[in-house]
Amino acid sequence: MNDSLHIIAGNLLKEQTKLSRLYRRYPLYLEELARELIPKHITEVGDEELAISYRQMKEELSSLTKKEKDDGEEVFFSAQEPILSAKLAYEIAKKAKINRYLPTLAESGSQIAYYRNAYSDLAFRRFAKELNDPTVLYRESFAAVCEEVYADRCDFAILPVESSRDGLLSVTQKLVTKYELAPVFYCTVPTTDDGTLRFGLFASAPLVPPKADSLEILLFSDDEASLSRLLSSATTLGISLKSLSMLSSAQSFSHEWKLVFSAKEGNDTSFDAFWILLLCEYPHHYLCGICQSLA
Repeated sequence: MNDSLHIIAGNLLKEQTKLSRLYRRYPLYLEELARELIPKHITEVGDEELAISYRQMKEELSSLTKKEKDDGEEVFFSAQEPILSAKLAYEIAKKAKINRYLPTLAESGSQIAYYRNAYSDLAFRRFAKELNDPTVLYRESFAAVCEEVYADRCDFAILPVESSRDGLLSVTQKLVTKYELAPVFYCTVPTTDDGTLRFGLFASAPLVPPKADSLEILLFSDDEASLSRLLSSATTLGISLKSLSMLSSAQSFSHEWKLVFSAKEGNDTSFDAFWILLLCEYPHHYLCGICQSLA
């Protein structure tokens, strides 16, 4: 019996040592490949070049380990793939400036439309501090407010998005989807019943605020495994999931999810890496907005 136990313990130790080497070796491969396959003189990368570089690195990484895999290791590599993809994207983000092709927020000269009441006035005053005294345009309904931005007659729309009493406001969500509006800022104002009301400042297309802390996307897929892989990769990058909702299936896809992610302020490399990951691994996604929550 003792001899059998010694043999079993020895085999376990061998496997544990082998697995430990895999955990240490694989991230080192990633870092080395990123150094070799992204020239140091590259300072800006377009979508096409970025996707090609990413695919080349994943193929080379796979070829480096392919001959060493047995059945047990195949399971290990499959489970680690989302984490390793995230690390690869992070290495790229550290070495190349990512051009998102998104405009930044203009400092002045903007106009905001909103349906006026005491709460939206408070929201307007908070948003105005970020836009250098914008002009205002009052409209008779939330739909009319959205119409002004959709038709390019106004730069921004203020809409209530969430109530401490009622939760997310479905009417607003439908308007945002219908008029294809992109959130830029959020703020919260107190209500007379000791609750709060959250407002969003929306533009006609995504803009990058000065201190972006969240990212909103739609993900289209035919399998739920892709969502699981994305969430695992996001966690590896320090990107947290704030909210997740399943929407009605879109076009030929079986699943459509609305996801909101957040990152710590100043974590620009992680945001860039997440952007790379979405571009290269999840082509069927739609950017709803890059946002900043205001105190």
